[in-house]
This record gives sequence, C-alpha cells and structure tokens, in this order.
Amino acid sequence: MSSFSQDFFQSLRALARRPGFTVVVGGTLVICLGLNTAIFSIIDAVLFRPLPFADVDQIATVSLLRAPAGDEPAGKTFLDSATLLVWQTNNKAIEQLAAYHEDMFTLTGLGGAERIQGAEISPSMLQLLRTAPALGQPIPANSQRTRSDHIALLSHRIWQRRFSTGLEIGKQTLTLDGASYTIVGIMPESFSFPSKETDVWIPLVLGNDAQPSEDSINRDYYPALVRLRPGVSIEQAVAEGQAAYNAVNEPSSGRTDIEAGDRVVLTPFRSEITAHVRPALLTMLTAAACLLAIACANLAGLFLVRNASREHEIAMRLALGGSRTRVACQVLTECVLLSLSGGLIGLVITGWTHQLLPRILLIDSPPLDETAFSASVFLFSLLAALVAGLSFGLLPVLRVARLDIAGALRGAPGTVMATGSGHRRFVVLELALTVVLLTCAGILTRSFLLLTAVDPGFEPEQVLAGSINLEPSRYGRQGKSEAFFDELLTRLEPHPGVVAAGVVSFPPFGSGFSLIGLDIIGSANTPAKDARACPQLTSPGFLEAMGLRLVEGRWLSEADHVDGAPVAIVNKTFAHRFLGGESPIGQRLAVGTGELEVVGVVDDMLLFGLDSDPKAAFFFSYRSAFRIIDAAPSQLSLVIRTKSEPMALAPFLRESIAAIDPETPLDDLMLMEDKLTTSVAKPRLYAAIVGVFAGLATLLAAAGVYGVLAYGIRERTREIGLRIALGAKRREIVEMVVKSAIGMAATGLILGVPAAYGIARLLSSLLFKVAPFDPLAYSVAIVLVVGIAILASLGPAWRASHLDPRALLRHE
Repeated sequence: MSSFSQDFFQSLRALARRPGFTVVVGGTLVICLGLNTAIFSIIDAVLFRPLPFADVDQIATVSLLRAPAGDEPAGKTFLDSATLLVWQTNNKAIEQLAAYHEDMFTLTGLGGAERIQGAEISPSMLQLLRTAPALGQPIPANSQRTRSDHIALLSHRIWQRRFSTGLEIGKQTLTLDGASYTIVGIMPESFSFPSKETDVWIPLVLGNDAQPSEDSINRDYYPALVRLRPGVSIEQAVAEGQAAYNAVNEPSSGRTDIEAGDRVVLTPFRSEITAHVRPALLTMLTAAACLLAIACANLAGLFLVRNASREHEIAMRLALGGSRTRVACQVLTECVLLSLSGGLIGLVITGWTHQLLPRILLIDSPPLDETAFSASVFLFSLLAALVAGLSFGLLPVLRVARLDIAGALRGAPGTVMATGSGHRRFVVLELALTVVLLTCAGILTRSFLLLTAVDPGFEPEQVLAGSINLEPSRYGRQGKSEAFFDELLTRLEPHPGVVAAGVVSFPPFGSGFSLIGLDIIGSANTPAKDARACPQLTSPGFLEAMGLRLVEGRWLSEADHVDGAPVAIVNKTFAHRFLGGESPIGQRLAVGTGELEVVGVVDDMLLFGLDSDPKAAFFFSYRSAFRIIDAAPSQLSLVIRTKSEPMALAPFLRESIAAIDPETPLDDLMLMEDKLTTSVAKPRLYAAIVGVFAGLATLLAAAGVYGVLAYGIRERTREIGLRIALGAKRREIVEMVVKSAIGMAATGLILGVPAAYGIARLLSSLLFKVAPFDPLAYSVAIVLVVGIAILASLGPAWRASHLDPRALLRHE
C-alpha cells in the first residue's frame, strides 16, 4: 500500500475516533467554505461568465457626462437623437449604433387589461446584440414607428402566458395603449434586454427631432449602445462620438442647454450592467473570506490542542525510528481531508442556493445560468479548501517537526515554546480580520441609520398608492382624461375608510420624472437660460393624502381646481434655486404655453429614495395640463390616505376604476410604507450580513484568544507554579495573562485598522453621508476587540492564578 493510501486511511481512523472533534471542525468548514463558494458562484455568473450576446467585449453603452451648470452638479445623462443620428451616419469607429427607450404599455384583450414593461428599440439593436428571434423575424431595418405600421416582438414569457395556443406570427395582433401591433417574432427565452422584465419590443427610429432645437425640453434623449469595429479602441470611438456631439451642438446651432465641458462617455457593456451589484458582491466575498481566515486560525488552535494529547504517542513513533516527514504528512492529510470534505459539501449547498442567493441579497443581476457548477466555481471551491486545509494544518505540522522527543516521553510541559508563538500570530491575524469586519459593519450600519433618519418630506403611514395609465388613443383629447380622474376621485372621497385622495404625476419612490423649461416673470433672480423643474400635475386632495407639509402660502383649492385656475405651488428646492431670498408667493412662472402664479410653498418630497437629492418641482391642477404643457393628464398616480388597513380598500379601488373604464388597469398598487422600506432594503441587508459575519468573527476571535492563552498556560504551568511558590500574588498572575491578551489585541489593531480603511474605501459607493474613516465606527471596533480579548483572558487568568504549586512540584 502506498504512503498516501496509508496516510489517508490512518487519517480516517483518527477522525472517526473523535467524532465530536470531527463534527465541530467539519461543520465550521462547511459553513465557511460553503459561504465563500456560494458567493463566488454568483460573482462568477454575474461578472465573469459570457453574456448571451456574441462578442460582448465590443459592445459599449453611450452616455454624456454633463459639466456643472449653475446649481446643477455634474452628472451622467443620455445623448440627444440629433447627435446619435449624426454619429450613426459618420461611423468609422463603430459598426452599429442602436438606441432604446424603456416604457410601460397597457395590454388589452385576451384576458383583460394588464400593464407590461416594454421597450422601443432601433431596428439595428438585435443585429448589434448578434441576437435573432426564436420564431419569426426581427424588426425590419426600414421600419417606421407610425400609426399605420405597427409591429412588435414578444418575450418568450408573455407568449407562453397570453398567446400559448394558435399564435400566427405575422398575422396575430395585440393591442398596446389602444393601438394594434402585428406580432412578427418571439424572442428566445434567454433574451432579456434592456431588463429581465421586458415583454415587448417595438421599433424606434431616430430622426423625428434630428434638427437642433433651442428648446432642449422638446428634444428626445435616449440610452444607446454601440458595437466597435474590430481593432478599434474605446478611446477612438469616444473621439468620434465627441466629434458628432460637438458638430450638432456647435454655437451656430442655437442650442442653449449645452456646456463646454460636456463629454461623451463609452462604458463596456458588462461593466455598465453590473456596476450596481459589483461593490456589494465583492463586499460579501471579502467578508466571507475574512470569516474563513478567522475560522482557519481557530482550527489551527484546535488541532494543536488535540495533537498535544498525542505527543507521547508521536514521540514514541519517532523514537522507534519513524520519520518526522511521514508523521507530519499524516497530520497534514487529516487537515486537508477535512477541508476537502467541507468544500465538497459546501459545493453541494451552493447548487441549492445558487438561484436563491441573488434574491436573498436583493441583486437585480443579469440572467444567471441554470447550473452553478461551472469549471471556475469548482476550481475556486477546490483551491479554497486546499488553502484552508494547508493553512490550519501548518502549525500542527511545525509542532511535529520541532517536537522534543525526550521531553514529550517524560510528559514535561513547555517543550516547544516556538509553536505557541506561531499560534499567537494566528490569533493576532484573527483579531486583525475581526477589526476589519467590525469596522465595515459599523460603517455600513452608520450609513443605514443616517439614511433611515432622512425626512422623506411626507407622512407614509396609512397611505396606498398605485398608477393609472390611460390609453392616449381614447383619452388624448382635452377633457377626456380630466373627466376620468374627476369621476374616480368623486367615487373615492366619500368612502368611510378614505381620509383623503389625490393624484400626482410623479409619486415618491417611482420610476422616473420629467423636467420642463421655465422662466420667472419680473423676478430679480433670473434663473439660468436652461432652468428646468419637474412639473407635478395634482389635485386638491393630494396635500392631505400624501401628508405633504405646507411651508408658506396655501395649497390648491377646490375652486382653483374646478376652474382650472393657473396657480402653482413650488417646493423649497425650487424656491431656493430659482428665487434666492425672494418670497415665492405672487411670482409668475412662464411654463410651456402658459403662465402660473405661485400661491404656496411645500416641503421637498424625495422622488427616488432617501439617498436622492430633492428635485426642483412645482404643482398645478391636472385640469390645467392642456393650457400649460399642451398634453393630456393621462398618466397619474393615485394616492389615498386611509383610516384603517390600506390594502383593505384595494378591491373597492379596482371596482371603482372598472366601473368607469374596465379596460384601464390599476398598476403598482402598494403601501407607501412598503415603498419606503423597499428603498432602504439593500443598505439594511448589507449592514445585517456584514454585521452577522462580524459577530461570528468576534466569537471566533474570542475563542482564539481563549485557546491561545489556555494553551500557553498549559505550556507554562511549571513556570507559573514556580512564580507562585516564590511569592507572586494572584493579582500579578492575572495581570500577566490579561496583558498578554491586550498585547495580542494591540498588535491586531495595528494591522487591522489600516486594512479596514482600505476595505472601507472600496465600500464608498454603498455609503450614505459616512466617510471611509468614520471615527465612531473605528472607535467602537477598537473597544470591542480590546474588550473581547480581556473577557476571553479572564478564564485562563483565573485558572493560572489558582494553580497549586505544591502539586506541581511534587509531580516534578
């Protein structure tokens, strides 16, 4: 039998003789290795595996980095259609350019009204993505988005759900927003662009607004993709795009919304779609790796303590001619065998959790492969298990290599002090990594607490919200949409469970907003030429329904609403940005095709989450929509404040809408408190996960300190007994042990604090109003680490101070 086989079976027998020890070590490894493998499997699927598009490295997203202008900070936006069209026709660096626009559509017929997510895409989009429909044909290159020529592609999901039988591609139609579209193709099940929820694609053709316009509000801005020609760098393509932007926006064009520092930016497609999840995933992997390293340091101590009881046996084997190398190999084989077993079980657990983990981590990731067992995941699991086994097997192997045979045969303690020193180094590493995890957990928790302390500008309790989108084909004429919302509010307000009901264009925590150009007539504080604010169509009941706070003046009255009076209420950001120190009351706004008189000021209502900046906004009656913005108020959100359980009103609400128009669905019905909770779900989750890792690390570090001190006292029993016999007081023995623990903690802090700062800087994108070097978080981490070191030392210190020197000397 080979030496390896002998070592293998000998290790199995040794582990079987101590089932409790084997279960503890194996369970620790399964948890730690399983966590690392599971998180890496998600990282591999999201960040490394090929996307379902050919030559994805040649695809880049297009955006515009706007220079600061007045009170508006620098920020990313999209290119206008005029620039995209010029670039598309002068494309030496790119093969294709395709724009898209995400939208929601009302699908009617074939089972009732339903809101679905869709996208308008350039006809060249599928060619750019090197993708074709699974059934039918793509959107023809000469498609025109007109009322007389409507074609659509369907997702595999909605085809199965709504058209599973008898679909004739090229002949079957569907109705979107009241318009009929011919279904020309079904996309593959794996296709998900621009998002996983997209169910329908219709043509988008650039060029309808291709001529430069002085009014930037009437221009269309689109996200876009480009495919680079082979051998062309991103820098070359950026130069070409910048030239197109400069050509369209040169001074002679009359544009007033551009700045000299505006820059065209191209971002690799994979980097763009994974940017929002990359910091979170890497944070989770770092935390899991730290936990594994701490566990390995602890397991090294466990093996040292276990092998200490076998030193007489090992010394006997060596005295009889056994090879230190063979004995060391056997010890190492036990460690590696346990770690590989733990890694294998962890890999199986990864298969179970692969699809579940992204949902637990709230990761809206690109589509994940059905299988988690890719070669890279298997290799990572194998390497992690091997490294773990070798790392916690190192100290026991060194113990065997340096064992004093004569001392071990006599049973003398303290035969090898060098190995105890090595064990201390491992515990110092534990403490340093614990500092990292505690600090990061503290910073993330501080960030979360500061985020939840932000005032959203309204009272979310007992508020129910949902969106209503009326079909433009039936409600596009003046008076039609207004009549629908008038009747709906008339039905809702008398209900005994309703405190107040109102509508608004863009509710808090929604999916978007719009800006419109404006001017302030007769104001000493003339806003910039491209001054823009968010127009909020609303009703008299919205103030009470939303719980908005009136700062100055008055809100929209019923008389204003019924008459469609040209009055407006602005928010504090609007007043500060455009009116400076002037009182907003009585100011007149030139907006669109009309004028509005400011009669009140309300608090800022955050639109995109507690971490977003408030937008300058003004509110006016939806009955004035045609007069001011020349558009029907066909897309509004309904907000209801209730006396009791808000969701209990959902059936009545749907019945009220169906009684007015059965083909109009109520979408995104949700409690405002739930929207608020959802908006902070990720920060809460990340703080909780890193906090759990930090808690486990703290316990392991405490166990490590306890173990190294207990082991050290065992090694120094004779020395401590002599100290006591020579008159050392119990207090001095306790101080000696506690100082040893504090020394390890201090060394761990010296190593851990700089490492924590380096990791915290990587977390910057996840933080809200907290710097990577947050004094409070670091102070708490330092106090905790020193505290657990002292607490862990009290048990060994008490035992050391109560040793009986007479019994020890009799033994000697």
